[in-house]
Amino acid sequence: MATGSVTSRGQITIPKGVRDDLGLEPGSRVSFVKKEVTVTARRWERGWELWLDDDHVTQFSTLADAEQQVRDYLDTEVPDVDHSEWVITVVPELGALGREVVAARKATEEAAAASLDAARRSREVARQLREAGYSVTDAAAIMGVSRGRVSQLVHG
Repeated sequence: MATGSVTSRGQITIPKGVRDDLGLEPGSRVSFVKKEVTVTARRWERGWELWLDDDHVTQFSTLADAEQQVRDYLDTEVPDVDHSEWVITVVPELGALGREVVAARKATEEAAAASLDAARRSREVARQLREAGYSVTDAAAIMGVSRGRVSQLVHG
C-alpha cells in the first residue's frame, strides 16, 4: 500500500508508483470517493425517512433494513460505484431517549469487553494454578468454579 501526503494548502502528493500504475500525468483529473456515510433516520407515520444530507432522502418502513436501503439508494444515484463495502451508520433521531440509548449501548460494549478480559484472566489463572502443581479439585475450589470449568479453562 502506498501513501501520499496532504500539504498545508490541501494539495495531495501521489506516489510515483501509483501515478504510473494509474497512468496519471500532470493535469489528470482525480476523483475522491468517501466510503463512509452517516444517515439521520427520522420517524414518520409510515416508517422512516433516511437523510443522507439536505438534498438526498429516501424512505423505508423499518429501521432494521435501513443500511441496505441506503446502499440501494446510493446504487441508484451513482450506479458506477460499488457501495456494497461502504460503512453505513444510521443514527435515529430519538430526542432525549437517544442519550439513554447511547448510554445503554456503551454499557453493553463495556460489559462485553469486561467479559472478554475476565475470561482471559480466568484461563491464565487456571493454567498458572495447574502449572504450580495444584490439582483440578483444588484449583476449582480456589477459583470458585467447577472442576469441569477448570479443565475447560486450561485446555480452551
